[in-house]
Amino acid sequence: MTDNLYIPLKNRSAFSVSGNDASGFLQGLITNDITKTSDGQAIYALMLTPQGKFLYDFFIVKKDESYFIDCETDKLLEIIKKLSMYKLRSDVQIKEESEYEIVAVIGEKTLEIVENEGAGDVRIFCKGIAYIDPRSRKIFGRSFIEKSNSYQSFIAYNFKKGKLDDYEFLRIKQGIPAGHIDLTCEKSFPLDFNMNNLNAIDYKKGCYVGQEVTARVNHRGKIRKNIFTIQAKNGNLPESGSKITANEISIGYLCSSIGSLGLALLKIDEADKELDEVIIIPSHS
Repeated sequence: MTDNLYIPLKNRSAFSVSGNDASGFLQGLITNDITKTSDGQAIYALMLTPQGKFLYDFFIVKKDESYFIDCETDKLLEIIKKLSMYKLRSDVQIKEESEYEIVAVIGEKTLEIVENEGAGDVRIFCKGIAYIDPRSRKIFGRSFIEKSNSYQSFIAYNFKKGKLDDYEFLRIKQGIPAGHIDLTCEKSFPLDFNMNNLNAIDYKKGCYVGQEVTARVNHRGKIRKNIFTIQAKNGNLPESGSKITANEISIGYLCSSIGSLGLALLKIDEADKELDEVIIIPSHS
């Protein structure tokens, strides 16, 4: 059973997008439908190149009249700059929310905080926001929390402080890739990384940058690679980018890992072969 832990994600940061044109502005740029957030849902979304390749991933919730966005800290200023290039004369304000931090919460008591069970369900929580991870409820929840709170809200619910490795182990075990840890900017196609099954892409919404390529690949069903959870047969896994082989022939490469557990991008039609150094394990185990 997973312990009930709160885990500060120091590799994530918060910013907000507000203004009369904020909804339409974001709708034309991201892979998911921003209007879902008006119904008290958190969404997971991507930004793509015009060729449909990965740029950024983030989580979005609506708080009052602003959209709060959880993104990679290393990409924060780059994303703000990119969005600012698109806004032109739109009534849109983009602001770094440095008084907030991103905290993951794992364990069944997460449902007591959010008070719901569905992926993406949101609750206003101690002047911040807590929500079930919209990718999969199997990795429980995330939150925007005021830094001044000093985690007292989580402590009040009898959560203990965990480490980033606790979160990463759970994420990898469930077969969930993460942003620039697993995808390569301007090179990776999101459908190769199972993003269509992680609620990152809405095929019914209007146009967005990269939409045509993504929709065409999905419609034709020509996905030749996918992400798999793997485990080393002996010892720990090698460094990210190392080849995964079957009969000494490369069928993919290692993405993120922790100890003997990792994610690998493999050719789908080769993944049922006996692998040399690793085994594929079910992501739900």
